[in-house]
Amino acid sequence: IAASSSGMVGYRMNYEDGGHQVNGKDPPATRACEESWSTTNSADQIVPTGSIEQQKGPWFAAWCRETRLFVSITAMHGVKRVWESRAWSKLFWGLTVLFLFVFLAYELTLIFMGYLAKPVVSEITFVMAEDGLAFPKVTICNYNPMKKSYVEKINTTGDFSLRLARYMLLSNNDVLNVFGGNDEESLEEDDEELQEYKRNHPGFTINSFYHSAGFECHEILKTCSFAGREFECCDYFTPVLSELGLCQVLNLQSAPFAWMQKQTEATSTSGLQMILDAHLEEVVDVSLPTDKVFNVQVENGFKFYLEEPETSTTKTSQGITVAPGASVFTSVSLTKHDLLDKHNWGTCINEWPEGYKEKNGENYQSSDCQSQCKAKFFYDRCACSPFMYNIDEDYRSCTPLEVYRCVRDNIVVNFNQTTEDYVFPECRECVSECKRSQFDTYNSYGQGFADDAMSALIRANPEWTPEHIKNNFLSINVFFREMAFTSYVQVQDATVTDTLSNMGGTMGLFLGMSVLTVIESIIYIAKVLWVTMCCNRKRHVAEKEYENRKEKVETRDAVNCIRVLGVQQFDSCNSDKNRVIELKISVDEFRRALGLNGDLMMTAIINNTCTNQDKGAGCEKSNDRFISIPIGTQMIR
Repeated sequence: IAASSSGMVGYRMNYEDGGHQVNGKDPPATRACEESWSTTNSADQIVPTGSIEQQKGPWFAAWCRETRLFVSITAMHGVKRVWESRAWSKLFWGLTVLFLFVFLAYELTLIFMGYLAKPVVSEITFVMAEDGLAFPKVTICNYNPMKKSYVEKINTTGDFSLRLARYMLLSNNDVLNVFGGNDEESLEEDDEELQEYKRNHPGFTINSFYHSAGFECHEILKTCSFAGREFECCDYFTPVLSELGLCQVLNLQSAPFAWMQKQTEATSTSGLQMILDAHLEEVVDVSLPTDKVFNVQVENGFKFYLEEPETSTTKTSQGITVAPGASVFTSVSLTKHDLLDKHNWGTCINEWPEGYKEKNGENYQSSDCQSQCKAKFFYDRCACSPFMYNIDEDYRSCTPLEVYRCVRDNIVVNFNQTTEDYVFPECRECVSECKRSQFDTYNSYGQGFADDAMSALIRANPEWTPEHIKNNFLSINVFFREMAFTSYVQVQDATVTDTLSNMGGTMGLFLGMSVLTVIESIIYIAKVLWVTMCCNRKRHVAEKEYENRKEKVETRDAVNCIRVLGVQQFDSCNSDKNRVIELKISVDEFRRALGLNGDLMMTAIINNTCTNQDKGAGCEKSNDRFISIPIGTQMIR
């Protein structure tokens, strides 16, 4: 459409082959939904005089309108091909899009379920400790928890027999060892003797007995050195009760000197060196002829543990044993764990569970929590706690007889009266702590002291005889094998950003979708549901669709009329020549028509233009003919 200087708008259409083609192409085919209800070429028959509800498929007409709009604006791949294709092509593209959609839904489900599973991975890093490594807590326990001299001292009255001493030693044994290695009858006899002794000596308890019967620091620790510097052992060791009786704990992290807190060189002499006295002359033989081999003390010497400074419970399964006359060299490898807590997809916790006692403001430790849990379990059922679990001495310690009966009544489970099993409290609330250090040890042993070491020890204390040193002394050397540690850090394996990226990439791969495409699809589905459930909305959209179809048919009728008139008027010219039909519309009429509700009458000037060759063949230029054709508002736009 072009505006000329005369104030007229011209519209030209070229027709060939008698007007059966437009610009050399067939007119575009109508869509299936158009054919389903537009069964006539007359604009007057598009909308019958009846109501919209009486028409064939008002919902289908509304659906066609919404779908046509969605297909025209969406960037989703494939839907336009399904909408515009026909027959087998429509079936092919429809099945293809359906298959891709189903596969896309499956992949998105896997991605989303993977995110909901809260996966975590561990990042392993080897870290060089340029400033040195903090030294672990060292707990040293003598395998002999009871001095012979103390037993002789309290037996001056003659009422503390060796049988009673043996019964006291059972108090700090493992509960399963007490139950499996003894019979109730003999324990009852021993317990009667203990109760008689307690009546004669008020204030006597199991805990007080081990505190008094155990070895003090100066009795077992003879020489201590760290990083080549000697220090007074007992200034830094503190006594603590464990299942091995009275033990001594060295926590160099609380030392007042910085050089004692860290090891800075990876050599055997840069760590902790100690010489201890086992005092085998203080061992009390309390065995009975009926005792089994593993129910009595098997080893002599010491057992030591390397633990975090804040841990109170000693794990006997991780201890290192050294016998008198031997030297042990323990190289330590440090591993730090930094785990995710329960609020960040992990399983660990940083705070003490509700109802548990936080000891001296120390951080949460899983082993201490489990000890408290089991101590409370026994106390609630038996009014006492086994010695090995009563780490904070909050409860009365059980006698061996009480342990036996408590295990029998609350721990042992009989299956079919033939098979026994032990069911301890699970303590599920005592999960692993989020930050912890693990000390893995590698031990090598030597036997005896060199002559130079023997001479140096005798010079340090002339009371130490060579015979006593040979039979009782031992050496412990603890050091880091390298100035580095391994770090295990848990991280989330699926973040929101990663999940959205995976979902977006998958949608783009299969159907070319994006977030905007998803929004468009949601709006389209909402509109379809709206016209399905709301009759007024369905009627409104269907009427608009009918009006749109009427305008298209009116436009088609006008073009067909012009084409027919042009062919009939100028049939004297050769049919294989181009016919030119020029439509001229007054600009003023065009403007006025925009404000009218009625149809516009277009004035058409039909010119017959013949070439010179045509004139020679008898074709003459005729006068312009004028016709009036009604056109719809769609054509004006």
